[in-house]
Formats: sequence, C-alpha cells, structure tokens
Amino acid sequence: MRSSVVGISLLLAGCHSVIPPQTTQYDRYGQEVRFWADPENHHKTGEHGAVAKYIDETPFVFYNPEWFSSMPQEMQTFFFQHEVAHFRLKHVKKKPYFSTKGEKMLMEMQADCHSMIYLRNKLHYGPEKFEKIFDFADFQLEGYRAANLGNCLR
Repeated sequence: MRSSVVGISLLLAGCHSVIPPQTTQYDRYGQEVRFWADPENHHKTGEHGAVAKYIDETPFVFYNPEWFSSMPQEMQTFFFQHEVAHFRLKHVKKKPYFSTKGEKMLMEMQADCHSMIYLRNKLHYGPEKFEKIFDFADFQLEGYRAANLGNCLR
C-alpha cells in the first residue's frame, strides 16, 4: 500500500494544471482566438502538443492537456503565446502551412521570439520566470530554437 502511495505522489509531482490564457487573445484580424483541449489529438497537435489553425474562419489553438500538464505554468504560457503568434504573424494563412524545412524553421523562431517579447512586455516576466522557460526549452524545443530564445530578448 505504501509503495503505491509513493508512486502516485511521484507521478503527481510532475503534473501541473493546464491554464490557457485568461485574457482574450486575438489574431491579426481582430478575431478572438479560441483555446480547445484536444486529448484525443484529432487536430494533430504535433510533437509540441499544440497547433494553431482556422476552422470556419475562427482561429483555434488545439492543445494536448496531458503534454501541457508536464510543464510549469511559465512554459505553458510560452507555448500558448507561441501558437497565438502564428496567427498574428499570418503563418497559418499560408498554403501549405510550411512549404520548406527552412521556412518552417524561420516561422517557428519568429513565433518563439514573438512569444518571448509578449511575456516580457505584456505579462512582465522577469529573470526567474524566463529561467524556467530556458530550463525547459532545452527539453521541449529543437536545439536551434532553444539556442535562439535568449536572442529574442536582446
């Protein structure tokens, strides 16, 4: 009995509540972005657990709550803002979404920087919160993206 309690405690220690943005977010056209949990992965949230797409002209961020719950709130907020950035930077309107590997890399870095600047300027993140993001970025992002995050704030 004691070992199962310890096991459950260890499992829960790595889980965090998933809290999408509490303030209304808008795309570049002034439309409200909707955040929708997608635990069954119907919208192919991809390797990073979230995807931005338009459904009937409405901007949605679909996310995998299990994947998001593995990260602290600061990293969750970074990823939610990263997806919103794809709308604001008109990345989702492109057909196809990513046409080349180089274009995908550029758009991901642009969304990363947009997110970091939003966290600093709008949510007033300081060094402690950014440090949590940098720590998790090494595990959650491709190497070229993790290495670029610090440059976004310069």
